[in-house]
Amino acid sequence: MSFTQQTRNGVVFHTADAFTAAGGVAHGFATRLGGVSTGPYAQLNLGITRPDERAAVRENYHRFCAAIGADVTSLVMTHQVHEDTIRQATRADVLDDLLDPLDYQADGLLTNQPGLCLTIYYADCIPVLLYDPVHRAIAAVHSGWRGTSLGIAPQAVAKMTALYGSDPGDILAAIGPGIGPCCFETHDDVPSAMVQRLGEDILSHCVPLAHGKFSVDLKGIIHWQLTQAGLADGHVDTLSLCTACHPELYWSHRRWATSGATTPPCSSSFPDPTVLLGPLSPQQRSRFPCTNLPTTPNFSGCAAGWTCFGRKKRNKACPTPCAPACPFSAPQGY
Repeated sequence: MSFTQQTRNGVVFHTADAFTAAGGVAHGFATRLGGVSTGPYAQLNLGITRPDERAAVRENYHRFCAAIGADVTSLVMTHQVHEDTIRQATRADVLDDLLDPLDYQADGLLTNQPGLCLTIYYADCIPVLLYDPVHRAIAAVHSGWRGTSLGIAPQAVAKMTALYGSDPGDILAAIGPGIGPCCFETHDDVPSAMVQRLGEDILSHCVPLAHGKFSVDLKGIIHWQLTQAGLADGHVDTLSLCTACHPELYWSHRRWATSGATTPPCSSSFPDPTVLLGPLSPQQRSRFPCTNLPTTPNFSGCAAGWTCFGRKKRNKACPTPCAPACPFSAPQGY
């Protein structure tokens, strides 16, 4: 499995090649490129709780959904709270206005209803999409370090099995953009909580650093969790790009928390969402009959990399000047 970065009508997003090859599902991991928001929210701000222009946010959703082939009138949203609640989404969860407040909290959604579109948010926390092409069931979860320690991704697999009869061996998983071990430095509270809940098998993903902190590989832990839940190793793919290393592509909680007073306070559920559309309805198939649309060459940001940051409020100014965003050419897929 691998990922492809695509650009449609100026909207830049990632897709998982295995999902595309399996067919029957539209999906995408958003970047911050291709929208109409300005100022600190430029460009593709999809956050519904920030003081951006509401008309701009609506237009951003229309652009992103059109790019990935999703129905903007069939979105099911999340109010994420860093826990492990997974909601079974139905048509009744679709809001009249996508910016309306929700009356529930959830860090995960799942469904087998055709045409329904599941939406989760990430800005360093890890987005995980699950797709069972046999039973046409999907799930989308937001897995920060707390959600990871609670096992939200394997819980979603278990719920797909219980509710839809999914065989974990058939499920495909795409672990999307999120903070990497290069930038996720923590004190010992995070690895201690992980070990307490998940056992010592995850210690290989928590590397002690010389200054007393730890480098934690959340994506590696989630990959391990999913294989422990019964997914084939070859059915779990990870997009290695780090949100904190690539501010030209992604929103990042840690980046925004250290970028000065001109930006508003951030939470880990900041603008970037990943949207997964359920089994395509006949109407959607008529509009998007081909699930293997042409792709554009991928690009990555500046190869110089970025300085890693510790916890917010302990950070000082970055000693390395930010490199400009450069669309370097890269091989197809990651």
